[in-house]
Amino acid sequence: MAPGNITQEDARIVTYSGSASTRNLTLSQSLQRYEVLHRSTTSDENTPFGTQDADMLLQATLQHVVVNYSPGTGRQIFINGEPSGDVDPDSAGLLSEWDDSFAWCWATKPMATPPGKAPFAWWRSITGR
Repeated sequence: MAPGNITQEDARIVTYSGSASTRNLTLSQSLQRYEVLHRSTTSDENTPFGTQDADMLLQATLQHVVVNYSPGTGRQIFINGEPSGDVDPDSAGLLSEWDDSFAWCWATKPMATPPGKAPFAWWRSITGR
């Protein structure tokens, strides 16, 4: 992905959600920080885990971002193949509480009016927004 800038806050990248506040998983941008919100048996779906502000890992250049989750290690963020080094504050849990009726959304949130911010150059080139 290539964020359009490093000044946006609460900009959704991808989300598997039922509403703006109910989600299974969301990857978002807040300034120069990637944030992951997810529902598990040990984490709050609305409390973000993210990269540290001082690290400024999110750049307005093409980046390969992977979020990994396992019941043994919890959440991990990788940027360009390297771990971010951020430690998940929540203990690892299970995904048994996920709601499979939720929708996958790119660069917006379900039922957003107007649509959420489109922080990525590729999204703007496809949609013209």
